[in-house]
Amino acid sequence: FYSPFCPACWNGEIILQELIAKYPKVRFENFDIRYCKEEAFKAMIRYIPAYHIKNLNASEVVYGLELNKIESAICKVGGC
Repeated sequence: FYSPFCPACWNGEIILQELIAKYPKVRFENFDIRYCKEEAFKAMIRYIPAYHIKNLNASEVVYGLELNKIESAICKVGGC
């Protein structure tokens, strides 16, 4: 989840591109918080940038831009 008015989110795009390259079997989607408030509420997103990582059985939310935490959450839900 991001906002185009969030400077930290701008850097998140770089991280997202790295993740796409590293995990080609994982589907990544960007959600603009201005238009996806219901989805953000369901995922319990409290601030941005946020990464909601999920599969059918597990879900993790990571806040901020720490690549190692995001990758850990991807692995935790079975994306590695």
